[in-house]
Amino acid sequence: QEVRFSFQASFEYLSVASGQGVQNPFGSSPAEGEEEVTPFGQIMDFFSPEKTAERILDFALSWFPASSHHQEAGDTEDARQAFSDFIGGAIQKGFDEAMAILGVLPENVQDDINKTHEIVVNGLSDFVRDGLAPDKVGEGGVYASIQEVQIRYSLQIEYSRSQAEVAEGAEEATTGEQASRPTAVDAVV
Repeated sequence: QEVRFSFQASFEYLSVASGQGVQNPFGSSPAEGEEEVTPFGQIMDFFSPEKTAERILDFALSWFPASSHHQEAGDTEDARQAFSDFIGGAIQKGFDEAMAILGVLPENVQDDINKTHEIVVNGLSDFVRDGLAPDKVGEGGVYASIQEVQIRYSLQIEYSRSQAEVAEGAEEATTGEQASRPTAVDAVV
């Protein structure tokens, strides 16, 4: 089966999950004394090293409560260190793979990537020392929002898979043989 990804859907997922989506500035004026923020400025802010690192950390750390590290040892520094080692390795792999794909970049872009990486690494160290940020835990916190989105997208994927299987079964029943083309799961993660 094939899963399709799109930049727009990824952007929407991050916006919804992080609660930090780009606001629509049209139809609203800046408050007195505030500078007008253009859509381009909002996008630049959304993709700043600080906010990008925060989204990476929020998404990664949202898995800690459900992890075997937490389930087996509770919210201890040892459990957080083990989880940080695990998830940090996955994050590092993501950075490495992205850099391999992107190749040589303009200096300012590379600097932003390096700054994002540094903030993420420091954020993992802070997590090991301090645990999950209290304002992000519980109902209304970003981790609950991320988990809600994860469940919603998982359900959409499962629904799409079941629909594809039903369609494939109906096609097999009519033709008497398995479909020769791969089933595409129309899910956006």
